[in-house]
Amino acid sequence: MKNLDPLLSTRSLAMAWMLTAVSGHAAAAEPASWRWSADLSWGRIDRPCPALGRCSPVELSGRLRLAHALSPHWALELGSLAVDGEWGLATAAAKVSGAGVALVGSLPVAADWSLLGRAGVASLRGSYRPEAWKPASTQARKTGPWFGGGLRWQLSPRWHVEAHADWARANLRLGAGAEASAHTVRWVGVGGGLSF
Repeated sequence: MKNLDPLLSTRSLAMAWMLTAVSGHAAAAEPASWRWSADLSWGRIDRPCPALGRCSPVELSGRLRLAHALSPHWALELGSLAVDGEWGLATAAAKVSGAGVALVGSLPVAADWSLLGRAGVASLRGSYRPEAWKPASTQARKTGPWFGGGLRWQLSPRWHVEAHADWARANLRLGAGAEASAHTVRWVGVGGGLSF
């Protein structure tokens, strides 16, 4: 992982899991209206590779999500999104980070299994360094659609495990004074969390 925000660092995710465990033991038996999740995601920024270069296929990042149940099958979710990328023998690097809000629907398919669908809006900041070893970078922000889907396994009334895939668009400004151009960003991840 490179240059991840402190909120998304491995240490922060470990601390969040410990707090989840403590709060899970103290939770009462009433129906849960909130769902907290942490996961590891493999992300990719779609941009053509240089003719003689090598692209980094995927990059690992941590993500946090908080959802509030609107009904048994619908929830409103706030989530973080982040991914890094390199192109052409590490001669160029990009980072996309931000947050989004989405409506999440769940469709039970078995006793403890549900299919998930997500549609919302994400605000993402794209940073691009034409030469990866130099600190100078250009930045651009884009607010646009955020879509996703997944599968949830409800281990108990409080604990769940999820696998998911997400899609969004982010702007990158490929050089000083250049126009910002939109690039597709994709994530695939696994994680889990607590309902409370």
